[in-house]
Amino acid sequence: MVEEAGDGVAIAQTEKIVFANKRLVEIVGYSRDELIRLPFENLLDEKHHKYVKERFEQILRAEAVAAAECFEIEVITKTSERVPVELCITRIPSQGRPAVLAIIRDIRERKRLEEESLKLEKLATIGELATMVGHDLRNPLQSIENATYYLNNELPHILPSILISQKAIEMLQVINDSVNYADKIIRDLHDFSATKKPTLQKTDINAIVKETLSQIEAPENVELITELSHLPEIKADKDMIKRVFLNLATNGIQAMEKGGTLKVSTKKTKGFVEVSFKDTGTGMSKENMKKLFTPFFTTRAKGMGMGLPICKKFVESHDGSIEVESTEQKGTTFTVKLPTKQDNGGETSGKK
Repeated sequence: MVEEAGDGVAIAQTEKIVFANKRLVEIVGYSRDELIRLPFENLLDEKHHKYVKERFEQILRAEAVAAAECFEIEVITKTSERVPVELCITRIPSQGRPAVLAIIRDIRERKRLEEESLKLEKLATIGELATMVGHDLRNPLQSIENATYYLNNELPHILPSILISQKAIEMLQVINDSVNYADKIIRDLHDFSATKKPTLQKTDINAIVKETLSQIEAPENVELITELSHLPEIKADKDMIKRVFLNLATNGIQAMEKGGTLKVSTKKTKGFVEVSFKDTGTGMSKENMKKLFTPFFTTRAKGMGMGLPICKKFVESHDGSIEVESTEQKGTTFTVKLPTKQDNGGETSGKK
């Protein structure tokens, strides 16, 4: 029963493992021979050594066998992977001497479900926020936009052009740009929290790339280069994919404040079409790369940090993926992979 148990089982004496069942071998990746006589602390991060050692010693010193003590911890596998486990320990007699019985339960799936639940709760909160903000702000934003439009059109008729200062014209443009930016924040919140499935129709990815780049105003010190390979048509939501490409291209350009090159290339691989956006900008640290697709994370002074999470959501809704490679001061490459065959249950458009 112990050998076939669903949890890892170990017996430790004098801080070394003297017995390990098959499941423990599977969890930590060591062979049974490697585990036997291995100090138990070798399976734990150094920060846990003192605590676990104290618990072991306390259990062995106890006059009576107490109920098992359980706590969550991480074990380190042979390949240095950190696996979250629930560790329960108690005292048992073994070969005439007291020993510690340890039950090690792999809780990776539990942790994954907890993270998914937390993510869903966060999405629900963002959805409520988007609805509230959108309802409360869109009307005043529309009023500001209408007033700006009116002033732009009426001022030349009310005053001679010589009396209208360049500063006043610039301020009206600032108001208009700020309204558009505020409206974008509302749209981003809504898009990230929405559960709308992509509307799939036959799409030419190269055509979307060309259309995207034609709408981008790159500064004079940024060169746009395209290398488009022959691609098969795939089923995709054109609006979603174009939104992804616009965001990635814009990010690449903004990362090159001192100028550089943005290279957009496409190619077909087995089962996928790939679109890469490679810039020669400032690049990113490994720490920032880990947080890239986290909602509200941004390294820019202006921005909410919703662009890349929305890109990831849109691409994954197509059963695709988005990958990033970056080197500080050398540049960043985002690669979007979209499957040539769609099986994700997206809505099919009536268009042929």
